[in-house]
Amino acid sequence: MSEIARLSENEADAAGGVLARAFQDDPPFVHFLPDAAGRASILPAFFSRFARYGALFGELQGAAGGRGFAIWLSEHEMSSERMKLAGLDELPRIFGEEGLGRLSEFLAFMGKVHHGAMSRKHWYLAFIGVEPVHQGQWIGSALLRPMLARADAEGLPCYLETFLDSNVSFYKKNGFDLTAEGVEPTSKCRYWTFLSRKR
Repeated sequence: MSEIARLSENEADAAGGVLARAFQDDPPFVHFLPDAAGRASILPAFFSRFARYGALFGELQGAAGGRGFAIWLSEHEMSSERMKLAGLDELPRIFGEEGLGRLSEFLAFMGKVHHGAMSRKHWYLAFIGVEPVHQGQWIGSALLRPMLARADAEGLPCYLETFLDSNVSFYKKNGFDLTAEGVEPTSKCRYWTFLSRKR
């Protein structure tokens, strides 16, 4: 069983590389950045900054050996000041005008879905990913357990969304109930939303 640890911003770059490879073919990112080679070169910069944000203002957790990472946020709204501290203010340069436009439209819609599903305080699983060569080794399940236990102790639910049909059974097996599904209109990506199961 993989040991899971809370990480500092010093591990953000390592997390960014793994998450970029894990999400290379994720439908929303294919929509934001259709060129595969360009996507592979851009995503590490995006995910390293998002991991830094998680470490500073939420939870960045990693599996032993850097095989997988999870980014949890306790507040869905991300302030511009905090985004600047994490380097996310550089998204226009990282994604380019077209990519950022697609990203912004997508996030606006999914933000409404998120707020509609969960209005009270909760933990939000923004991203979870495992190095592709280590997928299928229960690392993803191990990454979920510490925060699910903490959220239970705090009396808080956990919320997430996924855009891969193959992930639906994974989350159901790991303590989540499916709450909604639909299609994001600009990307045509199908989505599924989940809340942690009360235990």
